[in-house]
Amino acid sequence: MRTTKRSGGETPLWCERTQSLLWAIHRLKARYAQLVDARYKPRGAGVVDRPQLEAAARAIAETFTKDGIWDGGAGQTRRGVDEKGESG
Repeated sequence: MRTTKRSGGETPLWCERTQSLLWAIHRLKARYAQLVDARYKPRGAGVVDRPQLEAAARAIAETFTKDGIWDGGAGQTRRGVDEKGESG
């Protein structure tokens, strides 16, 4: 088993890779939550205006794979992301 040296001893490489992947997932989930929150005005004042809502929907869709489908309800469905970075 391949390992790396650390101050506390040796750590298996698979453990470091797993930790790196977990942090990447954590960052992606935090970004997704931030984008979902961007659909709403502060302090429960309702949904943002249509252009902001559509921009948030595009950004949310872009956090998924190119062939992913995001359904934000109320007509806010996005299918994948094209080569120009625009969601359909």
